[in-house]
Order: sequence, then structure tokens, then C-alpha cells
Amino acid sequence: MNEELIKLMESLKGFDEVGIFQLKTRKLLVKFVYSEIVEVQRLVNTELNVIVRKGNKYLAVSSNGEIDVEKIKDMFNVVKEAFLTPVFSDNDRELKSISYSNLKDIIEKGDISSIVEDIYSSEFPLSGILQVSENSISLVTSKGFNGLTVKYSADGYFRAFNKNYSGQWAFYSDSLSPLKDSIKQANVLASIDGETKVYDGKYDVVLSPLVVGNLMSDFSYFASAFSVYTGSSFLYNVKQGDKIASEKLSIYDVPNKLGTREFDDEATFTYDKPLIENGIFQTLLYNNELAKLMNAKSTGNAGIISPISFGIEVKGGNVKFDSLLSGNVIFINNNWYTRYQNYLEGAFSTVCRDAVIVYKDGKPIGNAGRIRISDYIPRILKNIEEVSKESFPVKWWDAPLPTISPFILVKNVNITRA
Repeated sequence: MNEELIKLMESLKGFDEVGIFQLKTRKLLVKFVYSEIVEVQRLVNTELNVIVRKGNKYLAVSSNGEIDVEKIKDMFNVVKEAFLTPVFSDNDRELKSISYSNLKDIIEKGDISSIVEDIYSSEFPLSGILQVSENSISLVTSKGFNGLTVKYSADGYFRAFNKNYSGQWAFYSDSLSPLKDSIKQANVLASIDGETKVYDGKYDVVLSPLVVGNLMSDFSYFASAFSVYTGSSFLYNVKQGDKIASEKLSIYDVPNKLGTREFDDEATFTYDKPLIENGIFQTLLYNNELAKLMNAKSTGNAGIISPISFGIEVKGGNVKFDSLLSGNVIFINNNWYTRYQNYLEGAFSTVCRDAVIVYKDGKPIGNAGRIRISDYIPRILKNIEEVSKESFPVKWWDAPLPTISPFILVKNVNITRA
């Protein structure tokens, strides 16, 4: 297993540590515009990352082709010492985990007839992208680890157009079973018509799973020990046990539940863990070198240098989604162009799009069009009033981290016209 990588590693003797990470991807991508299939692509890519370390010097080399061993050795001679250096785990185990899925047949045979049928059955014209993926992840280290996993997944986003109105939905799964319901949900949201205005001010808002997925992708950045260490996270002075959010909020890092990763980039086995539980902060995301520096333990989230999440879950609540709309609220279906003005304070703005529906006394009175949330992530977390029972695994281009997301009611959110 991983014989070529082991052979490459053996040619790099003389270093204190060597690690070789390989990601092979095969994808079938279907792009559709106004319910017409405009492109079907088979994409194949191999990414090879080599890490070598001696003392406080290290070199990381990435390639989509062959690795030149002599060039690595020559380049290493001019590398300067670094304050942070990768440290591979003392893990000499062998792991082989290959998932079996009918998604493999779709990738290999290119049979998209069922996908096309669902797209054509949309009530409103539909645009978006659906991709079916095979990810083969390999890692070998000079400390004896030899790992190979093969995982299959499907994800897509669907934007339905009803003249001047639109609705969007997305999914992430190990099958295509959510496809039909995702298209239906996009159509339901697009069907809510009528116009109304929203003026600058503070409003109670209901964030959809797509918006939650976008913000949780960002939260995983703030929860990285590297972001805290470099002073680019609002969690810089937070300690385990501090209350930093509403008691309604629990956020977990769930690589195992989502089936995204079984070992990280430093050969530490991954596991599911709370980041925030009932509003109480639990842990940052660590790799080996930052854990040692910050008197902690690796959480299985390396990222060389910067720890990362491989998947997030926001725990569902005790109320139904419909009850979140029972008062005077703005429902926000989707967002994009999320930008941070101050990472240390978590100050951000994001443009709300598609179905931005204003509810008065629990009844929709119209679509507000484009508005902007201009607020602070720490304030959003503290102002969460309720979380829905219903949750949906989502992933799309503006929420790239697979996230299990509920609907969330947030009080007193600062809204401006976009």
C-alpha cells in the first residue's frame, strides 16, 4: 500500500522527519443553467505534498506531477530556520479504509440520467452545479505511519428563478438521495413573491442552513490555534470554560460523523469533539507544534502549520423551524461576499440574497431584496435565541466546509441596505 510514496520517502533519507501526503480526486461535475445541462466534466487531479524537516528548518513542496528529490535537497540548503516547524505524530500504524458506494459507478460510467430527470422536473428554471467526488487520501511518514482512505461524496447547489424572485438550496451527502428535496426546497423559497422594504436598523433574523454553513466555515478559521496565536481571531483571550455564546448553541468538529477524514496531515487520528457546548467554549483546533507551544494536545486537525476543521456540526435544538417564523423576523435564505473588517473583533459584513422574506406576526409580507448584515460574530453567537430541530448537511462554493446546519433565530442583528 502506498508503495510509490514509500519509495519516494526512502529517497529522502538524511532528514529528521519526512512526510508525504497525496490527494487523488476524481469528479463528475454537472453544470446547468435555467434547467438546461450546459456542461458535464470528468475531472482527475493528483496533488502531492512533501514535508522535510531537520532541526528548526523545514521545507514544504507541492506538485501535481513528479517530485524532484535532488531539487528538494538543494532548496533545503537555502531554507532559514523557522519558529514553527511541523512535527509528525509518533504513530507507526497502518490504516486502510475504502468506502464502497454507487457514486463510484456514476463517476466511472458518467450516467447522469437520474440527475437530469430531477433537474428537468423543477417547477422553476434551475441553475447550479452538482458534483460527485471520489477522494483518495494517502499519507506516509518517516515515523512509520502508512494510511490510505477512499471516500465518496456528492454535493450541489440549486438556484430556482421565479421571474424577479429566486431561492437557493444546497446539500452534502454520501449519496444523491437529498437531490430531489434540495431542488424542491429551492423552488419553495423562489415561490414566495411580493416586495417590501427593510430600512437600516436592528432586526430579529432567521438564518437558513446555507447562511449558517457560510458563517461556520469562517468560525472554524477563528477556532484554529494558528489564528489565535497570530492575533487574527476574536478567540484570542478565551479560555476553556468561558461562556462565549448563547446556551442554545453547540458547535462540534465532526470529521468522523461526516466521513471526511480519518487522519490529519500529521498522522494523528481524527475524532469528533465540541468546540462550543451549550455556549461554553471547549477547545481550539490544534496540530502538534501549536499544541506543544500552547500547552495543549493535538486535536487531530493538522493542517501543516495551521490547524483546520474537516467538518462542522451545529447541534439542532428543540423547536420546529416554522416556530422561528412566528413573530416579526427576517428570514435569510442565502448570503455571499462575506468580508471581515477586523478579525480580532470578528467584525464582518455579508450580502443577503435570494429569498429575504419579511414576516410580520408570523406571516410573510414580501421579499426585501438585497440587504446586508453588518455585525460581529461574537455578538451573533451571544444573541442566538433558538435553534431548529431540523438540520441539513450543506456545502457549496461560499460554504466550502461540509457543515450540518439547522435554522437559527438571532436577536437584534444589525441590517443595512446592500
